[in-house]
Amino acid sequence: MLGRAVRQSASCCYSENAIRASDSFEVLEHSRSGTSPQRRPYYPILGYARLDGHNPAVLKDATYRHRYAQFLVRLKQARAEARLTQVEVAYKLKRPQSFVSKIESGERRVDVVELSELAKLYGKPLDFFLP
Repeated sequence: MLGRAVRQSASCCYSENAIRASDSFEVLEHSRSGTSPQRRPYYPILGYARLDGHNPAVLKDATYRHRYAQFLVRLKQARAEARLTQVEVAYKLKRPQSFVSKIESGERRVDVVELSELAKLYGKPLDFFLP
């Protein structure tokens, strides 16, 4: 089976602690080289393998990333001009402080409803946040 990809459940042939029994792997078998098979996580529902923690399907182009970074700067600026801390904003939104932190760091995306709540809280119009 040289170079043939075979999908296997992790529980059938791997017992390492880092591998959960529910994980699926795409195993690439190498019979001529004598090396052990290479494994990478495979997500059958999504139909693709994860490549080193990065999913190229969700990466945005440079223009998008730049504009979103500008949006985040304006979001932080609005909070500072309102003289509110992340803790105070989180309390008023009835969310944990980490919610505000993740939004401002770009770890979590903001939807339109959340943006309108933040704009109202900061006393800014929605178009203030647009780059």
